[in-house]
Amino acid sequence: MHQPWASLLVHGFKRFEGREWNNKYRGPLWIQATSKKPTQEEIDYLEEQYTKFYRPHLGDDMPEFPARYLTGCLVGRLDLIDVISLQEYHDTIPKPLQENTEASFQFVVRNPCTLDIPLKMSGQPGLYKMPKELLFGAKDKLKKMPYSWWPLEEFKNFTVGRFDLYPDEYAAWSRDQIINHVEASHVKRAPDFVALSSGCFHLKNFLNAAGQ
Repeated sequence: MHQPWASLLVHGFKRFEGREWNNKYRGPLWIQATSKKPTQEEIDYLEEQYTKFYRPHLGDDMPEFPARYLTGCLVGRLDLIDVISLQEYHDTIPKPLQENTEASFQFVVRNPCTLDIPLKMSGQPGLYKMPKELLFGAKDKLKKMPYSWWPLEEFKNFTVGRFDLYPDEYAAWSRDQIINHVEASHVKRAPDFVALSSGCFHLKNFLNAAGQ
């Protein structure tokens, strides 16, 4: 990813990442910043846009932007929960939570982590397997970023499509607790259940448009 988008993603400012292509992969996703250095105008513009997006709701509680936008290196990791179309994004995401985007598909992400020591790395377009030697050197240097400061209080229990916009609250829940919660909420649940990682589950189609 180009900077400053890459760092804004792993610092938790971007909760959706727009792409023109779809992908079936779900799970941990490492983010590599390209070697192209961002201009100060690009940085100022994006930081201004996210300030306008968050500041009216958060005031002084809005987190600080990254101090640096490093290039040509691995900058962090997050979890790819789902990929939805632009139409689904506009139809189902509450307007106050919609980031400005025109990309055909929206990658839904959570659990942003940064690297205490970014690792130099040359990447390639799209999704690909990270070299094992780099993976082993990076995974112990991850730092979990604050995440629960967004969305707004009234949307913290809002669910849409196949993902939860505020999943931190349920991260420690067991499989049975999640299913019981869904059933108690009178939400139609499909039996297709996938465990992505410890504390991270994918309930396919567990809330459709009609159920909302």
